[in-house]
Amino acid sequence: MTLVRTMMSFALAAILCLGMAVPVFATGNNFSEGDEGNDATAAITKIFHMAEGTITPAEKFTFTFTAKSVDDITTNLAGRMPVITAQEIGFGAGDTAAAVDGMTSLPKEADDIFNGVNWPHAGEYVYTVKETKGANDNITYSKTEYDIHVYVANGTNGGLYVKAISAYRIKDEEGATIPQEKVDPTPGEDSDNPFSQLIFNNTYVKTSGGGDPGVVTNHALSVENAVTGTYGDKTKYFEYTLTIDRPATLDEELTYEAYVMAEVEGVLKVVTNSKNYANLKNHPVYGYYFEVKTGEPITFNLQHGQKLVFTEIHYGASYIATESADLGYKAKVDVVANGNALGTLANAEFGKARSTAPDDDPTFKHAIGENANTAIFTNDYKTVTPTGVSVDTLPYTLIIIVAAIALAGYATFRYRRSSKSER
Repeated sequence: MTLVRTMMSFALAAILCLGMAVPVFATGNNFSEGDEGNDATAAITKIFHMAEGTITPAEKFTFTFTAKSVDDITTNLAGRMPVITAQEIGFGAGDTAAAVDGMTSLPKEADDIFNGVNWPHAGEYVYTVKETKGANDNITYSKTEYDIHVYVANGTNGGLYVKAISAYRIKDEEGATIPQEKVDPTPGEDSDNPFSQLIFNNTYVKTSGGGDPGVVTNHALSVENAVTGTYGDKTKYFEYTLTIDRPATLDEELTYEAYVMAEVEGVLKVVTNSKNYANLKNHPVYGYYFEVKTGEPITFNLQHGQKLVFTEIHYGASYIATESADLGYKAKVDVVANGNALGTLANAEFGKARSTAPDDDPTFKHAIGENANTAIFTNDYKTVTPTGVSVDTLPYTLIIIVAAIALAGYATFRYRRSSKSER
């Protein structure tokens, strides 16, 4: 019995040793594999996220490698493990991609991490890679960390080659330690595997500059009202509803300051008063404004020549503005979104509401980009003649008059004919 137990113990020990001898192959094929004359390769992928309408900033991201162990030895590593050169991945305004659900995501892959490294001997080398935090306050830098295992083998010709590379995610984007998660560091080769899975995510969030609302170049978004027509009432307040949604890059709802502006003696000034909106606040420099919270519709009023202005807002936020129906007025709106003139959305009839969305679709919102974002509503009053008959309804009025004359003529004819018959 003792002999049997001893043999089982040896067998178990042998199995454990085998498991330790080939750890790179133990958990599947998600690793980079090479052979003599064709080293295994690995690369870093950076995915740069930003809200729709945001211009990609000029930014370089740096990744550093720290020696962790060689053949399970973790001490006195200087000189025993090769120094791996820091990697850089750069972005600029020319890097663009189509937005999906309000978010633009730009992936880029660095060159082979271990290209040209001279390994001192065969064995297992482990490095920890992480991103260096940059100085751009608008960027959330990744705190993810990976352990990269490099398996260097002896070649048949006496040289060395990288037989395999595996990687394990050990910290998440927030820098919290997590159970090891194996990822494939192999550089992208085709559409099914376009990038290495050694991924670092960064998010860029930018706001407009803010500042004096009396300066047109500070306007990140404006909604303007105009009245046309000979008898259009330019003292009338037109009712609007505005909803702003936060950008896809942010999780929390936001609050923005809105000013009503108008030209006063040729100068653009804040004219916000309680007729525009009841619950006002007073900025110590610029004057009265009201708050607009993302995700919550707000109703306000504008006269002819007045416009609602936002100077500080997150790029990538989106909006829809709707003007309420007004009897006798035919409404249209000209929309410019991120510098692109989208044309005129016009009502065919008088007395109908009008929104900035095609077909007045309440779910459609325009993204606020870094270029001009405006919505100019024009309310054209029906044409009225001095007699009080609207020229716009004149054809219908003429038809009624002609019909009345014809009916009167027919009645007269029947009466005279009837009178002759009685004689």
